[in-house]
Amino acid sequence: MNLSLKTKLSIWVALIIIIIGAARTYYFISDSHSGIEKKLIARGEALIHSLARAAEEGLVSENLDLIKKAEYIVRSEDVRLVQVYSTIWDAIDAYPLERLKDSPHPDAISHFRNSNHPYYKKIDETYDFYNAILFKPTKDSPEISIGFVRLTVSSSAMHEEIKKTLVDNVVSSVIITFIILIALNMLINRLVINPVSRLQKSITIFRSGGRHDIVPVHSNDEIGELISAFNQMAGTINKDA
Repeated sequence: MNLSLKTKLSIWVALIIIIIGAARTYYFISDSHSGIEKKLIARGEALIHSLARAAEEGLVSENLDLIKKAEYIVRSEDVRLVQVYSTIWDAIDAYPLERLKDSPHPDAISHFRNSNHPYYKKIDETYDFYNAILFKPTKDSPEISIGFVRLTVSSSAMHEEIKKTLVDNVVSSVIITFIILIALNMLINRLVINPVSRLQKSITIFRSGGRHDIVPVHSNDEIGELISAFNQMAGTINKDA
């Protein structure tokens, strides 16, 4: 099947715009995923720090209802599990309570053997945050670990936000691509297709022995020079005939 020049140019323009749009969408989604993940991690670290402070107050005052002091944390929509452990990782309190005996991740236990810095691990659709419960016996004494807290946060909200971002970006990309495609087609028609079509029509008439009408020249580019050359050639032939 022979395609016209206009159709070929339109296909190539569409393909180029689609490829650029797909690359832009991929980069945008990757960047959004990274940004949203950073926000989730920052939020989890802030929550686990607050939970550790609440648990410290409870342990120091020998109040075993440790989680109640941080009820605003455990009631958060994306929080799936909260646990308080002793220094030997025996569970003291948990929310929900039926998950009291859930074991901490081995990597977290290994981490806190040598450090009291916060720790988190991504597991499937959740982020598992751990923090040491630190206490200073006196104002000038160093902090000591008196236990650990665990906070498991679901990433489902993050994935929903990414999905919404993807849909919004795809819709906007399709609209922008459609507008650019129309604009480029109009520009190509005006600068290339229409002049070439007029030239092709005039050549066909001239070749069949018809009267040659001068093809108007609207540009000083290669196409304009080609039309001018044809006009001169046809004019010369008509004079000699």
